[in-house]
Amino acid sequence: MEVQMRVPRFPLSQFVQVIWLVRGQLFYRREKVIPDGTMELILNFGPPYRVYEDDPEQQTPKFYHTRKAWIVGTQEEYLMIEPEGRTDLMGFRFHPGGAYPFFGFPMDELRYRIVDLDLILGPWVDRIREQLAERPDPDAKLDLFENLLWERMKEHTQMDPLIRYAVGYLSKPSNLAEPNSVRRLARELGYSEKHTQRLVTRHVGVSPKKLHRIFRFQNLLQALQAPDSARSWADVAQCLGFYDQAHLTREFRMFTGITPTAYRQAQIFDPKFIPTF
Repeated sequence: MEVQMRVPRFPLSQFVQVIWLVRGQLFYRREKVIPDGTMELILNFGPPYRVYEDDPEQQTPKFYHTRKAWIVGTQEEYLMIEPEGRTDLMGFRFHPGGAYPFFGFPMDELRYRIVDLDLILGPWVDRIREQLAERPDPDAKLDLFENLLWERMKEHTQMDPLIRYAVGYLSKPSNLAEPNSVRRLARELGYSEKHTQRLVTRHVGVSPKKLHRIFRFQNLLQALQAPDSARSWADVAQCLGFYDQAHLTREFRMFTGITPTAYRQAQIFDPKFIPTF
């Protein structure tokens, strides 16, 4: 499996977290995509991917195909996906709020959805796929992909400073354990809670309360991967702002479909993905 990732150059790096390329045969059958507050644009040069709408272990599970290119909206729960052959993908992951300047419409319209990209961006998708397909070298592909992306984004010199501040505030470790973070954020911005909710939802795709929960969950994943992750669940729950161990477990199952103990035992190579065999 060939995997390459790079952080784009400034000022594109204000909007895009990472540009990546993955090619080869996965060693597992399916994977769960875990919410992290980001959106992802993906180009496919291989066979289609299945996106399951229910349990894939059912006799006749419901699923739909994503084929040449798609956008993954901000997720509130995990997604189950499965390649139908060898993987050959390129993509970029937006910072929370970074996709809004790229698309120019409310990001909550894409919440918990995977949408074929040509329905939104039209002929641009086929043009860049054709240009990228002519570059066999991975580094050359990533260079071209970054340049094509910047050509589309270059009129935007910076992310909305209010959104940048709101995302930074809600993801700040010292605020993750604070149950009234959204109320305090509204006061600092000088807006009502209702206006703050509309602003964040429009730019990021989910409400500030949900985004705060996703960031707290991501902080929990980091805690589970830390060297001292053998702490008791009750201790972890208290430190990270969950009401109790039961609350931590409920949140974890909602975002991953498994328990924290099962996650610790899984073969995790990227916190955004959980392989299923």
